[in-house]
Amino acid sequence: MIALWLFRYVVVALGVVVATLFGVSRLWHDITRIEEELPQNSMKERDFTTLLLDLDRLTTALTLDISVPSPEHREAVVFALDAAIVRQRDNKALYAVDEHIGPLHERIETALSGLDAALRDPSPPPARLQDSLEAVTQVRTEIRHNTDAVFQISMAQVSAQRSDLKDLQRTMSVLIVLFGGLGLVLVVLSLGQQGSIQTLRKRDRELFTAKSKAEADSRL
Repeated sequence: MIALWLFRYVVVALGVVVATLFGVSRLWHDITRIEEELPQNSMKERDFTTLLLDLDRLTTALTLDISVPSPEHREAVVFALDAAIVRQRDNKALYAVDEHIGPLHERIETALSGLDAALRDPSPPPARLQDSLEAVTQVRTEIRHNTDAVFQISMAQVSAQRSDLKDLQRTMSVLIVLFGGLGLVLVVLSLGQQGSIQTLRKRDRELFTAKSKAEADSRL
């Protein structure tokens, strides 16, 4: 009887260990996937939205400088251009291998470097500045479309991850119920074994008492 109880106890304990390892593995896998996917697109959308704002300021300043040339307006163009160039360098370092925006980096740099070269001329021809404005406006439009595409991808991932989190919640709920059930089985087995042990001890005492009584009677 004790051997049978021990076998049942080992089987249940192994079941608890296997279920625990499965639950931990599933939880680690899902959390790692969520961590790897969501922040990357969120940061990409933020960085290119910031670059888009820099280009908006640049086109506004350049349009004003073309319409009403002045040292103050030119200074504003130069400041906005420097900020856009720095932002673009940072983005290229972060997302140079991204298949969706990798080719766009070259067109952005071409537009910005063209404007930078034009501004090195103390008195650049208005037509050259206008060409630079059109080039910057074009890449700004491309960036806006790209940012919208990244946003849509992010929303799709958020929806997918929300579904995954719901599945994870259901899985963990099932595991919790399973652990509770297995724990209850272990308790029942332990109580049953305690009852069996008490019964065996009582039987041993009765046998010992009967044997002692029989030996006493035989002496008489």
